[in-house]
Parts: sequence; structure tokens; C-alpha cells
Amino acid sequence: MRLYSIFSAFSLIGILSSPIASAAVITYTDRSQFLAAIDLGTAVEADFNEFTSDVRFVPSTGPVDAGPFSLLANKILGSAENLEPNKVDVLPFFPNVNVDGTPHAYVLVERDSNLEVTVTFDNPVAAFGAEYNRVDGAPGESLDLILSFQGGGTQTIGAPDPDSFFGFVSDSALVTQFVYQARTANGTQGGTGFGLDNTISGFNLTPVPEASSLAFLAAMFTASLLIQRSRRGHGLNSGLEA
Repeated sequence: MRLYSIFSAFSLIGILSSPIASAAVITYTDRSQFLAAIDLGTAVEADFNEFTSDVRFVPSTGPVDAGPFSLLANKILGSAENLEPNKVDVLPFFPNVNVDGTPHAYVLVERDSNLEVTVTFDNPVAAFGAEYNRVDGAPGESLDLILSFQGGGTQTIGAPDPDSFFGFVSDSALVTQFVYQARTANGTQGGTGFGLDNTISGFNLTPVPEASSLAFLAAMFTASLLIQRSRRGHGLNSGLEA
């Protein structure tokens, strides 16, 4: 009976601590908190400082390799070609959406034309973060990230306010790519252009049980021990009475 009680407790722990079926994605707007939540031992930082000239990531030129990931827009937006959007931008910057005065990606997405930019990872990631600048279209316009998970499924998360860090961590399913898509007030028109730089990609899933789950597991294990002691005491009393 004692062995059964201990086995039951540990079986319950195994069930509750096993990976959940669908990914839970946590977002961060503070870089230090994001770094504390990922496995830094396998993380890779990447910027665009190795580029010495502007390079477009549009269908006619193909994707741009940024180290652990590549960038590619799905089309060219004729009305914005004077800005040469969707490119790695080096000095002199045009338009000036740089994050820290160094080469960066100038990304433009628009809802009414379905202009989107896809970030594809060389190896699936559990986390991705970056510094953003001027994610500030017209009032009501911002940015969404549509995550695609290894094995299927997608999830949409809202991106940051202008001039900030933004990152996500998936606790149980790796991300193979995500799409930058404009988020608009009416859902059909508008867009945003922004600077992207100082990225960090994390490759290990590191799920951490919530505090409430840990407390529940501890309570169940304690209850199991109390049951064992009660049964042992009952057995001793029965023996004395006999």
C-alpha cells in the first residue's frame, strides 16, 4: 500500500508536469526579463552590422540572410517604391527608422495590399526578441506577428509600441517562422513601416511550471505521505489490539 501511494503521487506529478498539447506564448517588452526567461546557453544574437550596402528582401531579389533567420517580403508595393522598403538599410539611412545608429532592417507592411514580411528561422526557435523603432502607423494601426509552429498550428500576437523591445517565448512548441502583418482599426486599410535590429533567437524549450501548479503538486505529495503514515499507524494499532 505504501508503494502504491508513492507511485500515485509521482504519477500525478508526471502527468501535470508533462508538456501541454498547445503552445503557450508569453510576450515581453523588457529585454532583461526576456533574457532571464530563455536559455542563454543556446541563444544567438544577430544584428545587421555586417552589411555595407543596402540589400532588398523582396521577390525580385530573394530573401536576405540575417544569420539565424532570413527576411522576405511577399510583394513590392509600387506606391512606396520611392522609399525602397523592405531592405537592410545602411548609412545614409532612408527613411530614418534606425534603432541605434547602425545598419538595420527597414520593414514595411500594409493591410489593404496584403504586403507582409516573413521571418523564417534556419532552425526552429522557442524564443525571439528584437529592438523596434517607429511601429507607429496612423491612429489605430500597429503590428501583429503570426507565429507558425513546428508540427502545425498558428498563433497571432500583438507587437510593441514604438521605440521598444519586443519578444516572445513559446513554452511547448517550436516556431519555424512568423509573419509581420499590419494591424489596423478597420481591419482592411493602413500599414506601418519600422526599424528592426539587435535580435536574439533562443532554441531550447524551457517550460517552467506555474507557482500554483507547484503548490498543488506539493500538497498532493504531502497528502500522500500523511495517508501512508495513517495506514502504518492503523496497522500498528491493529497488531497491539490483537
